[in-house]
Amino acid sequence: MVDTTGVIVEAVQALLALALAPGLIGFIRWMKARLQNRRGAPVWTPYFELRKLLRKETVVSANASWVFHVAPFVVFGSTVVVSLLVPVLVTPLPFNSVADLFAVVYLLLALFIVMLAETGRLPVDNPATHLELTMIHEAMILEYSGPYLALIEWASWLKLLVFLTLAGNLFVPWGLATSLAPAGLAIAAGTTLVKLVVLAVAVAVLETRVAKLRLFRVPELLAVSFVLGLLAVTSSFAMR
Repeated sequence: MVDTTGVIVEAVQALLALALAPGLIGFIRWMKARLQNRRGAPVWTPYFELRKLLRKETVVSANASWVFHVAPFVVFGSTVVVSLLVPVLVTPLPFNSVADLFAVVYLLLALFIVMLAETGRLPVDNPATHLELTMIHEAMILEYSGPYLALIEWASWLKLLVFLTLAGNLFVPWGLATSLAPAGLAIAAGTTLVKLVVLAVAVAVLETRVAKLRLFRVPELLAVSFVLGLLAVTSSFAMR
C-alpha cells in the first residue's frame, strides 16, 4: 500500500528544492564576490535570469534533430527525480529505499569530488568562464536559448543543491526529521537551510582560493573519486 502522505511530502520536498536552487547559486556567487572584495549581484538574481529566459524565444538550428529538443526536458526531469530520492527534510519516505545504493556510494570523500565535477565547479571547471576551449558545462549549452536554456540551467543549479543536501544529511544528519510531525519538519527545514549555507560558503571559499586544474589532470581527480566510491560499495557488502 502506497503511503499517500509520504508521497505528498516527497513532492513538497522536490518543489522546495526547485525553489531554493536558484537562491543557492545566487548566494554562492554573492559570497565569491565578497571574498574577492567586490559588491556582487543580489542573491535573488538567478530568479530574474530564469524569468527572463522563460520569456524569450527559443532559437533552434534548422539542422537540429529531435534529440536537441528533448534533451532539456530529460535533463530537467531526471534531476527532479533525483531530488525525490534524496532525504531533504525527513526520512524514511516511500522513495528512499530506491536510493540506498546511491547513498552508500557517496559515503567517502568521493561525494565532494563528484559534486564539483558534476556541477561544473572549480577546480574541475570554471562556471564564470566564456571561453569554449576552457569550459566543460557551458560548452554543452552554447546552442540553447530561451526556455530550453532555462531548464538546463535550473537543472544544473538543482543538481548542486541535491549534492550539498546529500552531503549535509549524510555527514551531519542532526535535525533530519524521522516522522511527519509538523514540529520535526520545521526543525528539519531550519537545519537543512543552515547546512546549505555552510556548505555553500565552503564551495565559495574553495573556488576563490583554488585555481582550475589543467584539463588533462581532471581524469586523475575523477579516478580518485571512482576508487573511493568503489571502496564504499565494496565495504558495504563486506560488512553485511
